[in-house]
Amino acid sequence: MAKGKLVKKDIFLDIALHIIFIIISIAILFPILVVIINSFCVPKQITKEGYRLLPTNFSLDAYNYLFSHGLISYELFFRSIYVTLAIALCGSFLSLFVVSMYGYVVFRKNFKYRKLFVMFGITSLIVNAGIVPWYIVCIKVLHLKNTIFALILPYVMNMNYVFIFVSYAKMCLPQSLIEEAKIDGAGEFTIFYKFVLPLVKPVLGIIFFFSFISYWNDWWLPMMLSEEFIFTNIQYFLYKVIFMYNSSISGVCSFKLGYIINPEIKTCMMAACAISLIPIFVIYAFSRSYLEKGIIMSLNKKI
Repeated sequence: MAKGKLVKKDIFLDIALHIIFIIISIAILFPILVVIINSFCVPKQITKEGYRLLPTNFSLDAYNYLFSHGLISYELFFRSIYVTLAIALCGSFLSLFVVSMYGYVVFRKNFKYRKLFVMFGITSLIVNAGIVPWYIVCIKVLHLKNTIFALILPYVMNMNYVFIFVSYAKMCLPQSLIEEAKIDGAGEFTIFYKFVLPLVKPVLGIIFFFSFISYWNDWWLPMMLSEEFIFTNIQYFLYKVIFMYNSSISGVCSFKLGYIINPEIKTCMMAACAISLIPIFVIYAFSRSYLEKGIIMSLNKKI
């Protein structure tokens, strides 16, 4: 009887968890589906009828506008995508390098200055100096204003990723392996590159994926630290378009951004957002195996 009750509890728990995760998945996918579906609506349909889950008329006019100097200059739009892609890739690889090095130091229990690094990392998570000191340091000390580094360096170091790296390393890297490598004459860099990194590839893929998403979705850094359009990423470009649309809804021309504001731009904005999602799907396709390996290994260790 007791076993039967436990089995029933497990079944009910599985059903409840499935329902919860299905609801969460729908909540996550719903905005993406709305953007993609409404990008194929007839221009002015969104203005008249609002956003819909199923368009009454299928149309590619919004994409034609993007590719033919219509509502949004395709040159400026795709330049912002190239800038964002370059920033996201460079920043993600640099962040991966810094986070893995820092995480390795925290992981090594017998490292001389380990406690100092741990204390510094925890303090940076708890204590926030504020926006004004951060801005002064970026502008006056580091001189990042209107440079490409302004969109990369502020997000390179993330202590959350460091702790994820350390937690995963503790599960799959025994300290005895490192000690044996040291006995055989291997140096710290040799141990790090030849022993540690190959065994923590899944967590490196996870960190790269989330770091890429953070860079790709960022509009805060270009707004704060960049006045040059050449350093405008896709999210800030779309933010400017939406801002101008809300400010003046008819017949206002902005030569700086290369688009004309009118009611049809809503459909065009949906198309622009849909195109900007493509790199995220591509990165997810390449990172999926690492995400699955990391989750499976974490579950196996806990079991």
